[in-house]
Amino acid sequence: MQAARLRLIRELGRYIGCYDRDAADLNGSLYQQISRDLAGAQRLRQVLDKLGGYPEWDEGLVQEVDCYVRLLSEGQRRARLLGKELDAALEDPRWPARSNGP
Repeated sequence: MQAARLRLIRELGRYIGCYDRDAADLNGSLYQQISRDLAGAQRLRQVLDKLGGYPEWDEGLVQEVDCYVRLLSEGQRRARLLGKELDAALEDPRWPARSNGP
């Protein structure tokens, strides 16, 4: 489960970074994206639900996200904003299965 969690946090950082390439405060940018009435806001709420709240960002991961986003072309950045990578991380099979009943 830890590997799935790290994957989701990394993809979340990349997603946020594609919206705001100069985001020094990823959780602040995440909050702004959720607060807006955007199509991706529901997806971001699902991510926070899966993570159990706003993640803590390791400095190394923040630098990795920044470097990754800066190397994307404009087309690649727009493609990532569709959220397919984030959806895949949400559906990672390494997450424990949720029980639907007793």
